[in-house]
Amino acid sequence: PGNHEYNSNNAAPYYSYFAAVNNQINGKPVSGPAQLGYYAFDVGTNWRFYNMNSEANTTEQTAWLVADM
Repeated sequence: PGNHEYNSNNAAPYYSYFAAVNNQINGKPVSGPAQLGYYAFDVGTNWRFYNMNSEANTTEQTAWLVADM
């Protein structure tokens, strides 16, 4: 999520649409802190996707991303 998502009720529509709660996206497990908008998930056996949150603490996200990679 980014600034446009956070202009809508603190990004509630984003989190609702993607069911981004409790470290899951649409029922599939993701790594990263729950409900902060930055996380990673695996697709198949060869791909790992990262989602970053432009409105959250970038220092914390960077540390998490480096540790996850």
